[in-house]
Amino acid sequence: MASKQRGETLISALMSILIFSVGIMAVLGLMTTVLIETSNTQYRIKANEIASNTISMMWLGDRSVAKLKENYAQSEGEGYKIFFALVKSSLPGTTIEKNKPSIDIDNKGLINISIKWQRPSDLQSHKITMSTFIAE
Repeated sequence: MASKQRGETLISALMSILIFSVGIMAVLGLMTTVLIETSNTQYRIKANEIASNTISMMWLGDRSVAKLKENYAQSEGEGYKIFFALVKSSLPGTTIEKNKPSIDIDNKGLINISIKWQRPSDLQSHKITMSTFIAE
């Protein structure tokens, strides 16, 4: 009878360790997901900050549509160069051609800023788009 009880104690101990291990694995999986989402949120905040700052710079400069297009809608424009350098230095995966940030300005002053980024572990890129209207 005593040897049978010792076997049951061993089995109970092993089951307890198994249940504890499964619980620890679930907590680690949850922590990993939280860390990934936290970094995605930080990148989203940074992209919004860059887009907002770019729009602020447009408001402070010459607000004519022709000048805005010259400075921001062309990759050779000084405003676009500053914008692209900020995006490139702050967000991962922005040098990939499909993730290249863009500033589109129509003839009426409607501005669309699109910023994409992609961490090496991401299967798809993330994107924010900010729109505004700047009138002369």
